[in-house]
Amino acid sequence: MTLSVVTGAAVVEAEILPFESVLDRSGRRALRSRMTSTEFVRDQVLAREGDIQNDLLVVSGGVLKLWKAMGDGRRQIIAFRVDGDVISMHRSNTPWPVTVQAVTAGSVHRIPWQALHDLAARNIAIERLLLDLAGDEIASLHAHLLSLGRRTTEEKLASFLLDACRPRAIQSRLSREHHLPMRRSDIADYLGLTTESVSREFSRLKREGVISMPKPSRVVLLNQPALEAIASGLVEVGAGQARQASAG
Repeated sequence: MTLSVVTGAAVVEAEILPFESVLDRSGRRALRSRMTSTEFVRDQVLAREGDIQNDLLVVSGGVLKLWKAMGDGRRQIIAFRVDGDVISMHRSNTPWPVTVQAVTAGSVHRIPWQALHDLAARNIAIERLLLDLAGDEIASLHAHLLSLGRRTTEEKLASFLLDACRPRAIQSRLSREHHLPMRRSDIADYLGLTTESVSREFSRLKREGVISMPKPSRVVLLNQPALEAIASGLVEVGAGQARQASAG
């Protein structure tokens, strides 16, 4: 799933469309009657690894990070989730395998698993959607695992920026400037790097004219073809090579 950030809450119909699209009017009413909505602040923990919660989460605003604690005290961020994403990494009555924590302020819808099971008993399309969600989670985690093992530092950060800056709305396509709310330490923990390495690579990309950053939380893609070339391993940052990537 894309990492693009869309701030602000959307209407409920759009936020839970993956479920509502296969439900009739009575099914939608039944789902909403059992759904609760809560707001969160930056750094708030919504679910902790090992907790038993019987809700599926739908992000309705803001950015969340999913991470696991490692034996030596470090953490590995598994994924970022944004507006419209469904977080379904655990089954009913089982411990959360990750900690879900806020990167920014926002809100979520909590849908009890039992409510979905009840609807699935009457509508097999709900069961298919849940299977599709599980498949998407597995595919996303598999792709991230491969990128951690194969990519260089430059390729990892370039790929992350391309994913994070992929537009999700017409309005965002009108500007090359994108919101990047993650701290450098979050990006490092997601890419399996140190914070210092991430900061150095940001500096190199800025120095080579590939990106600019008007603010620490804002990034402008000055040369997207060059960034794509770096992400694919076709060119390294340095010695002006990145600037020449688009010229082929």
